[in-house]
Amino acid sequence: GVTHTISWELAQDVPSFQQFAIGDLLLSIEMLEDSLFVNGTGTGQAQGLIGNTGAGVTGVAAGSDSYASELMEATFDVLGKLNAAYHPNAGWLMERATSVVIRKAQQQANLFVPIFTHEGGKDFLQGYPVTYSAYVPAIAAGNTPVLFGDFAQGYLIGDRGGSGINTKILDQPKATEGQVILLGYRRTDGRVRRSEAIQAITLASGS
Repeated sequence: GVTHTISWELAQDVPSFQQFAIGDLLLSIEMLEDSLFVNGTGTGQAQGLIGNTGAGVTGVAAGSDSYASELMEATFDVLGKLNAAYHPNAGWLMERATSVVIRKAQQQANLFVPIFTHEGGKDFLQGYPVTYSAYVPAIAAGNTPVLFGDFAQGYLIGDRGGSGINTKILDQPKATEGQVILLGYRRTDGRVRRSEAIQAITLASGS
């Protein structure tokens, strides 16, 4: 869970505080879960996607433009690494900055048919939808900045006691200090269910 410690004065004197605090807790928990679903160890926390999916395309070189053109080429290659059964519901997962690098490479290559498009408020790469997470590794030697596949089939998220985020007010631990603790939590876990359903693009080490 995630906690906030607040003063009695703030809780009592600011009419909008309750709405603000709950919204802040919800956002904090969502960000925490996002980071664990991507990079979690699986011990006492969710198992992350990074390092637990199909190998996909490995050893992508830095080239003359810090991985940009080679990474763009790798988005073609990884299509063939994913089993056909997973293509109908496949999509991409990456950091937004990675998409900018691919788009710049596309512009530099002056492709006859653009591979990165924006339609109806949604980004598409190679015709598949793109989802962004700030916790997917950035473009750097040895990192895995792009995942491609059917995440619904490949990754399982389970919530106990419903998917809602619970909030508890702990008014006794810090009562003598004139403070209360707001605790927001959700019992959830995540595991890679079918590693073959999600393929990675991994950059060469030491480039």
